[in-house]
Amino acid sequence: MLAGSSGSPDCRFLSGGCWLSVGLLVLLSVQDLKSHLWNCAEILRGSAVDRTDWKAYILPMLFFKQISDVYDEETAEAAELFGDADPVDFPEVHRFTIPEGAHWRDVRETPAIVGAALSHAMRDIELANPDTLYRVFGTADWGNREMPTV
Repeated sequence: MLAGSSGSPDCRFLSGGCWLSVGLLVLLSVQDLKSHLWNCAEILRGSAVDRTDWKAYILPMLFFKQISDVYDEETAEAAELFGDADPVDFPEVHRFTIPEGAHWRDVRETPAIVGAALSHAMRDIELANPDTLYRVFGTADWGNREMPTV
């Protein structure tokens, strides 16, 4: 199993081809990672989902996760720099604004109607960053249960 696949928000790549996740250390060579990713791509290639459709879903999802991870890293750095002060009081330390309830963690904790939560989070991030992230997440219908599953 690939480390971090359990949804842990704290997953880091370490030197030597290891992934570290909270409470879990999994040795994974770069070749094993490439093989795992290739197998994932093969699953997508053989699915009933059209290539343009999965690009509309996978790339925005990866970008959403990356924005949330970077936001967390910037918050941690600000906490170290400013000590006891609340890093939220210093919005200039963040490249992008993530509104309350629009973080990856918030969507992961949604018990039902996850597609709607994901859609709202992405739109809220776009609205909070109109000069840099306008329409960056595209127009995928995250609530469409009629889409074929991968």
